[in-house]
Amino acid sequence: MTIAFRDAQPEDEAAWRQLWQGFLDHYAETLDPAVTDGIWARILDPGHGLNCRLALLDGQVAGLAHWHPQIATWLLKDDLYLEDFFIEPACRGRGLGRAMMEDLAAVGRARGLGRLCWNTEIDNDRARSLYETLAPWDGLIRYRMPL
Repeated sequence: MTIAFRDAQPEDEAAWRQLWQGFLDHYAETLDPAVTDGIWARILDPGHGLNCRLALLDGQVAGLAHWHPQIATWLLKDDLYLEDFFIEPACRGRGLGRAMMEDLAAVGRARGLGRLCWNTEIDNDRARSLYETLAPWDGLIRYRMPL
């Protein structure tokens, strides 16, 4: 088993769309196709802050992580904020998720960022069983107000 990581490239669009749809299905979400198209365009735009890191298992795209730098006010370095994280269900249980989180931490260190931050649903027990081996839950609850 070979695990590798790299930034998304234009030729990854079909694999990315399949993973993105899997992520949306997991959360029972539906997006307007224009939103998905826009996300892909942002990922490929070097002037935009959205990044996509892909996990490859034996050469096949098996996971994605959307992340962006986020201004931090509690330290002098910005955060690497992990927006979306998804591993293909058939590829789970092989250490790919942990390895991808470690890769993201390495990306953040290489870019001079100070923390890797993310959130998940409180009842996402499988993900939390991994996350809580990497960092303790900080007790925060998220709110979102549409504008």
